[in-house]
Amino acid sequence: MPIRQTTRPTLRGTALPPAAVSWLDLVRALSAQVVVLAHLELLHRFEANPFLLPPLASIAVVVFYILSGFLIGRTLLLRYTDADYDFVHFLIDRFCRIYPAYLAALVFIALIDYAHRLYYPQNYHIYLNGLGDYSYTVANFIATALMVFKTPFLTSLVGPQNLMIFGSASQFWSLPVEWWLYMTVGYLVLTLKRKRFVLRDYALLLLFAYIPFFFMFQGNPVTGEGMAAVWLMGAIASFVYNACRVDLTKKYVRNLIAVAALLLCLTTLFRYQISGSPYDALGAFNLTALFLVSLWLVQHPWGSILSSATIRRLTRFLASYAYSLYLTHYSLVGFLNNFSLPAIIKWLLCNAFAVWFAYRFEVPHHRWAAKLHAWRARRILPTV
Repeated sequence: MPIRQTTRPTLRGTALPPAAVSWLDLVRALSAQVVVLAHLELLHRFEANPFLLPPLASIAVVVFYILSGFLIGRTLLLRYTDADYDFVHFLIDRFCRIYPAYLAALVFIALIDYAHRLYYPQNYHIYLNGLGDYSYTVANFIATALMVFKTPFLTSLVGPQNLMIFGSASQFWSLPVEWWLYMTVGYLVLTLKRKRFVLRDYALLLLFAYIPFFFMFQGNPVTGEGMAAVWLMGAIASFVYNACRVDLTKKYVRNLIAVAALLLCLTTLFRYQISGSPYDALGAFNLTALFLVSLWLVQHPWGSILSSATIRRLTRFLASYAYSLYLTHYSLVGFLNNFSLPAIIKWLLCNAFAVWFAYRFEVPHHRWAAKLHAWRARRILPTV
């Protein structure tokens, strides 16, 4: 179905240049790899003297949040003025991007945890700090599938033991905040197109925003403090990037961007050193500013390597399975720890499995979304 476009210029975005796209893919891929390497205990030397950095895996998750907010902000900027782009269209796109791989990973974790508990019960108990026997339940599987685990107030209704993260899926802790932020921000922005709110809109916004609002101000050092605010920083960065017209053809502008990037690198490093927390608000703000400046920096002439066809294919490939790698690696690492394998072999196996997994459950998301859009066009799916 062709997309009709209105003539309103409101919130209209522009496409990112190839170098910036490659850079975003590279940031996504490297962040996922950092998380895996940290869980393989290969990054401890960088978190000790003289760096004194917080856990790098947690900082990588913060980068994921900034990147996620930025990309969703870009999506809404680019599609806001499309007459046929509404919340259901947005929901279909986000659901197909997130949920098929998420649910498939959850089933994979159920299977590998079953084998882990069956053949190496003591090691499974140790790997999950004694929580495996309590979290491997049907109730927690459903709560994790619906992304409502550890939800405030609900835990007091059904009991915290029924709203735990399922099994060894502890890396899933970051996903509910992002998912419900997608719903909240997407519904709010796209409902504004109608220029009027009805009671249903307020009810849905209240439902969608409940988890993000809680994690805007709270959380804990393990599951992230203020992560909703970090995501919103990334979303705001997308608006700033779109609004600022930086003339990179002028040498002094390029030099200023380079100096700003260097200063932000130093201040971000210093902030994380003195705070000691990967979820420090000022650290996240500095990191967001550095992320924003880097998008202009990579358009510097020396950054043209990112625009080459070979580099673009490489970064696109590495990013294509980053989400699947994040979803599946922790449980796989836990099972492989039962064998005397070098860390590099476990890292290779995690990546190889994630590539296969992604091409089955993640990469086809555009095709699945197109089918759902076609069904909606035939009025098989509802319209909001």
